[in-house]
Amino acid sequence: MGKLVQLSTLIVMAAVLLLILSPVSGVQGKPVEYSQIISSGNVLFVMKGLPENYNFSLVINDRTYSSVGNTLNLSLPSGTYHYTVQVPYKYIVNKSSGNFNVSQKFSEIVLSVSPRGSQTVLLLEFSLFISVMAILIFLLAYIKYMKN
Repeated sequence: MGKLVQLSTLIVMAAVLLLILSPVSGVQGKPVEYSQIISSGNVLFVMKGLPENYNFSLVINDRTYSSVGNTLNLSLPSGTYHYTVQVPYKYIVNKSSGNFNVSQKFSEIVLSVSPRGSQTVLLLEFSLFISVMAILIFLLAYIKYMKN
C-alpha cells in the first residue's frame, strides 16, 4: 500500500511538472516587426500579413477603433498612448499591445500577423516532446526508487 501512495505522489508530481513546463497558449515564435515614425497627429496602423478583406480593432486608452481592411488611420492629439490590437481568431498578431507617441509628425506602426494554425502545430509538437521527456524522467526515478 505504501508503494501505491508513492506511485500516486510521483504521478501527481509529473502532472504538475508537465503543467509548469508546457508552453502557454499565445506564445509567438516570430520576432517582433515593429516600426514607429512620429509625425503630425496622424497615426497609421498596418497589419502586415492580414488579408485586406479582414478587419481588426484597436483599443487606445480605453476607446475602440475599428478598421476597414488591414489598415487604420487615426488623427490623435499629441501625447503618449497605449494600444491593444484585436485581430480575427484565425490570426495572431506579433505585438498585441504597446505604447506610441504622437507629435507633430506622421506615425506609422506596422505589426505582423500570421495564421494561428502555423504556430499551433509547433506548439503541440513542443508540448508533446516536453511531456514525453517528463514522463520518462519520472519513470526512471520511480524504477530507481523501487530498487532501493
